[in-house]
Amino acid sequence: MAIHHDNRQIIVNDLPSLHKYLESEGFDPADFDELDASVVDAVAVREVKHGRGRIVEWAGEAAKKVTSKTGTVMYKVATEVAVKAAMTYLGLD
Repeated sequence: MAIHHDNRQIIVNDLPSLHKYLESEGFDPADFDELDASVVDAVAVREVKHGRGRIVEWAGEAAKKVTSKTGTVMYKVATEVAVKAAMTYLGLD
């Protein structure tokens, strides 16, 4: 299962594909270590399905950087992009 977007895709359980997708969406690779730690945390994986927890918190913080000059609407969109990407990586969408 993969998200397809302009020839970019996320492959389930393939971190390089998740990183490549997020970087193409404007996320900073320097922030990926925390995401990587989160997607192997069983509690975080369960919580992301409910829109909360460590992965969602990471997405919100990373989205702040992406959208620092674009406002609240873009922050919400960027957060959703990051959460959706992580869920696709985890095979949860």
